[in-house]
Amino acid sequence: MIIFGTRGLNSKVESGHFHCPRCGRDKPFDIIRVRRFFTLYFIPLIPMGEAGRYLECKNCSGTFDEGARYLDPEVENEKFHAAFMQAMFRSMIVIALADGPANMQELDTIADIMTNMSGKAFETDDIRDMVQKCVGDSLDNTLHPVADGLSDDGRGMVIHGLHQVAAADGRLLDEEIKMLYSAGNILGFRKKAIKKFLSSVES
Repeated sequence: MIIFGTRGLNSKVESGHFHCPRCGRDKPFDIIRVRRFFTLYFIPLIPMGEAGRYLECKNCSGTFDEGARYLDPEVENEKFHAAFMQAMFRSMIVIALADGPANMQELDTIADIMTNMSGKAFETDDIRDMVQKCVGDSLDNTLHPVADGLSDDGRGMVIHGLHQVAAADGRLLDEEIKMLYSAGNILGFRKKAIKKFLSSVES
């Protein structure tokens, strides 16, 4: 019986240093080339061309597109900060809409939080305009894009802001509590940690 097939073989083609997104600092990298071979009895015999390349961080073993070697950390930090502010803004609106149309207390709370976080004045009318754009949004859509890039303090800040908005009218409904737990889960908190955090801000 003849056994044949194909397999990929990896080889290092280049090395250097880059700002690793996972490590958060300059680290050495290898560029890995994947070549496909025709095999006979599992032995690679005939090269069938290059299947692709990727960059591997030698510190954390994270793999990235080759373009990661050219990332400017300052530019990437600015992009992430902008994405975080947008995620925070939209997620607070989503939780304000959990119990029906957003009321004035919720809008004022969102405006205050965004003003404190951004350093520029947010008016209630600005929030009201964004509400229309967020109808149908979910916490999953708003928080997932930034969840992996947040520190524990950053994740705690999100939960605290969402709690402030949910409690702005003086009460926390079951739907709002459920959404706070959902947000914590998306951000990577365990249920016990979320419960403990919510208990601390409510006391």
